[in-house]
Amino acid sequence: MSSSPLLGQVEPLKTRMHAEFSSDPTWLLERRSAALDRYLDAPLPSRPRTPLRNRRLDEVPVFDAEPVLHSSVWKDLEPESSRLSLSGAAVMEASLSAEAKQKGLVFTDLRSALSSHEHIIKPHLDRSLAAEAGKFDALNQAWWQNGAFIYVPRHVHLAVPLTVVHHQSPEQSGFFPRTLIIMEEESELSLVDLYMQSGTGDPVRCIASILVQAVLGPSAVLRYGSIEELSPSTEAFVHRTANLEADAEAHWNVGTFGSALEISSQNTYLRHSGSQNHSVSVFFGSAHQHYDLEVQSVHQGTHTKSNIVGKGVMKGRARSVFTGVTDIKHGAVGTDARQKEQTLMLSDQARADAIPSLLIEENDVFAAHSASAGPVDRNAIYYLMSRGMTEREAVEMIVEGFLAPVIDSISLDDIRRRVWAAVREKVQE
Repeated sequence: MSSSPLLGQVEPLKTRMHAEFSSDPTWLLERRSAALDRYLDAPLPSRPRTPLRNRRLDEVPVFDAEPVLHSSVWKDLEPESSRLSLSGAAVMEASLSAEAKQKGLVFTDLRSALSSHEHIIKPHLDRSLAAEAGKFDALNQAWWQNGAFIYVPRHVHLAVPLTVVHHQSPEQSGFFPRTLIIMEEESELSLVDLYMQSGTGDPVRCIASILVQAVLGPSAVLRYGSIEELSPSTEAFVHRTANLEADAEAHWNVGTFGSALEISSQNTYLRHSGSQNHSVSVFFGSAHQHYDLEVQSVHQGTHTKSNIVGKGVMKGRARSVFTGVTDIKHGAVGTDARQKEQTLMLSDQARADAIPSLLIEENDVFAAHSASAGPVDRNAIYYLMSRGMTEREAVEMIVEGFLAPVIDSISLDDIRRRVWAAVREKVQE
């Protein structure tokens, strides 16, 4: 299966690639070429509860779309905030706070960073994806136009989060944003990474492949927040991965609200002693949306910790699958790993699966999980209506009460506000 009318014509695609990315260094063009081969040869992703063969993804001309630039809109940001706005290859807006400049932080678009920070980027870009990259990861690796690059020197702590907005224009049939984060020893960073539709008009059918890579040095702390609000005609494939050195901490806060389909994988590798992974996922599907979300913690070092929390709401004919995977390797003594997955269904036609998985190869560990998926309690709705609420108001209160513990635990203020806004908008659809 190929997402191009040039099915089987690899050389014309590669000629086009070399023309479009002629400014790339040789090593990157070689990686793009190898990734294109993998994309064309690889089978569709395999998820037992999300069959893809009937979706006719090969009909989407992913190599042919050029984004139409739209104005960047920023809301609720501090005047001195650091921000980056991207649309296709174009940088729509870039700003670096005085604090970030003074501390030597690098926050720029990935294409620009290649000319000034190639020695930092080359050892890390794509390397951690090699073993697990699938078909649509390879598509991004082959054809990404631009992305965000963040480098935090050792001992640097920032008080104000960085913000990145990846704009999807309605005319795009291929959307391939990237984020690369490299953090040195004892650094600390908060990042807000937003994916949203911009502009007006009816969006065309689009395949989105989103890649996020984080490399955390010893004792580094990353607080990453992301919200996906892409167009309802988008089929999104998302891959987030992080590699943690000793005593490093990754805090993932992810909200999924857009797209017709999202298949995501989030893999965090706790490679050394004392590293920690804390993941909070909030999702809300309506109409015919389909989400298949997987969050994995791989424990390799000693005395590592992970906590996976997933909470979602399904309404209409929406479908969700949330899979938590705790993988404790031999030798990872002292591991403390926990999971909790819950999904609430607001209609009889909605479906949800919460699937915890524990893979344990070591004895001296603690691992626990809980999972549930079920309909809204009609008795609770009737009770609230008997106290003067309308049915819609009662449902809104129940949904907010269900999600409040996990949303309110999100440490990034901007992500927490945006998640609540997205939830309330979905309830009122």
